[in-house]
Amino acid sequence: LLAGVALSVALFIRNSSQPNITQVGRLGESQQFRSVNRYPVNQQLQSSGVQLHFSDIKGPLMQQLDQTELARGISGEIFFNADQAFKSLTGDSTAAHANP
Repeated sequence: LLAGVALSVALFIRNSSQPNITQVGRLGESQQFRSVNRYPVNQQLQSSGVQLHFSDIKGPLMQQLDQTELARGISGEIFFNADQAFKSLTGDSTAAHANP
């Protein structure tokens, strides 16, 4: 019984430490989001003249993206944070601030 509990805990920890990460994107003009591995979301955007940008990507996800073709093949850039993306994409050198 003790061995079964230990094995269950070990498997739970292993599965929790290696989550299944799926990159998703909008499917055409619909409200549906699907795996980019099944649907060429980035290619559709490029053919429409739209660039795909990312921002605020956390460390573990960035490590996963670095191992994929998506990070090297996106039509846009990957920004450290949304403020940096806003400034770069709008050409605005000041940060946008909401009034409290």
